[in-house]
Amino acid sequence: MKYLRFSHLVLSLATGFVFLSGAAVAGDQRSALFMHASEIKWVDTPGANGAQMAVLWGDPETGAYGAFRKRPGGDFVALHTHTHDGRVIILSGVLLITMEGGAQTELGPGSYALIPSGAKHTSGCKAGSDCVYFEEQPGASDINFIKTAATK
Repeated sequence: MKYLRFSHLVLSLATGFVFLSGAAVAGDQRSALFMHASEIKWVDTPGANGAQMAVLWGDPETGAYGAFRKRPGGDFVALHTHTHDGRVIILSGVLLITMEGGAQTELGPGSYALIPSGAKHTSGCKAGSDCVYFEEQPGASDINFIKTAATK
């Protein structure tokens, strides 16, 4: 029960973060926006093995955005970078992130991560449960894979 209350708190905080971020990007926009969970539209992420995305504001193909993402348990993304800083708040599941040369970090519900632009890392979702997280970037979403001896 405590976990469920904590998850609701984290989702509320993430939603508030989305509203504040959206207001900063929208500038002169003065209309409030509220979205119930049932109204959020999830779409498949092309080429991402069952991953989905629900864009809340902006456009991840062209510029700044905020979105919820779902990744299946056991999912893994090889060594890569992103052009822009990525900020992530984990809502459920356990996200696994390993910065190049570092130890794997497990991030559960309520955890926060900042991945700087150009930082080489792997990421995944711990097996046993899907991961759901909020992600925000100040520019278009991309993934730039790093060729290693194992991937050549």
